[in-house]
Amino acid sequence: AAKSTTSTASKSAASAATAPASTLPGDPDILAGEINVPLNDSSDLVTRDVKVQATTSYRPERSDALMDKHSFAYNIRITNQSKQPIQLVSRKFEIQTIGSDKKDVVQGPGVTGHSQS
Repeated sequence: AAKSTTSTASKSAASAATAPASTLPGDPDILAGEINVPLNDSSDLVTRDVKVQATTSYRPERSDALMDKHSFAYNIRITNQSKQPIQLVSRKFEIQTIGSDKKDVVQGPGVTGHSQS
């Protein structure tokens, strides 16, 4: 039987209280706003029988367009499709806002809010 885990994280583009652990140089196409790939609110990828699904949604109740503050929720689902057990030991997200020259990096051990029993 396949096992899956879901992790949800919110990121506010203009909130100092949720500042990332670090930043990286941004990708030039995002900085220039010249995105040449289709934009999707979800993606799926399977590598070595581990399926990773990511979805995003805009959070208007946590956003303020007049202040150019926009908040999104990210939902990541990881499903083990193999017969062997797996363990998520760390995570890393690189998030870049269109027009920004930097990526916010969010990383840490395992899944937020969950620990191995």
